Amino acid sequence: MDTLLPSQPETYRQLIKRSLVLYRISFFKVILFALCAAIITFIPRYIDVMIGQETFIPGPFFNLYHLLLLTINIIVLPFFIAIIWHMYCETCQVHERAREDMMVGIKKLILVFSAILIQSFFIFLLAFGFARLQHLYFQNYLQQTPYESGAFLLSIFFIVQLFVFLYAQTLFVFLLPLIVIEQNGILKAIKNSVSLVWNHWWRTFSVQATPWLVYLFVLMMMKSLFHVNIHILLIQDNRPHDLSAILLNTVVFAFWIPWIAAIMLVQLKDLELRKR
Repeated sequence: MDTLLPSQPETYRQLIKRSLVLYRISFFKVILFALCAAIITFIPRYIDVMIGQETFIPGPFFNLYHLLLLTINIIVLPFFIAIIWHMYCETCQVHERAREDMMVGIKKLILVFSAILIQSFFIFLLAFGFARLQHLYFQNYLQQTPYESGAFLLSIFFIVQLFVFLYAQTLFVFLLPLIVIEQNGILKAIKNSVSLVWNHWWRTFSVQATPWLVYLFVLMMMKSLFHVNIHILLIQDNRPHDLSAILLNTVVFAFWIPWIAAIMLVQLKDLELRKR
């Protein structure tokens, strides 16, 4: 591979800079895929605007909201795979047409989605284990302790739980590029992803989290400066969705998606070099 990917282990700053270079070079060739993925992702919000009320509200696991989210994720996945594949081709100086990139996305869909299901099942088991632990131990124990001590212990428990979830999620972050680019099977991709991240968890987490933090920062700045009603994760806003805000959010999301792909490819190569 050429200089678009690392030839030796690099620092956080170098990885971010290199991912932005790959992003810039690939941008105009993958933005159509990213825009399609963004529009499909925001379909529930467009529907809410058209009918004038919140229709898809989170509730029980098996409801219309979660079924729609699952369908959207399945439809969006080939577009993201196509972005990953095209960026990889750019690093190899291979130029494919958009149709060929999309065919790769479709062909790899079942394998990638199956790997994601296995990852999700593992995370579900973790969540179930923590829920049982809280029910069997903390519920009875906290009733016998002073309020201050109980609140402190409960806070520690939730912090540990959050860290374990973040750690587990990060272990699987390279499943998609390993399957799509390196032609790994599901189990081999899981093994290789965990092996690459295991001794470099903080390095991986900090690099992979950067685009997400930048994305949230941009949304908050736009919400504050332009007073647009952009709904941001974990920030409560009871005002109804606004079409102009959703369109703006869709565009920002489309511009952001290729950076996620670029940073995955760059750090995957970096971690493989560190393992040698």
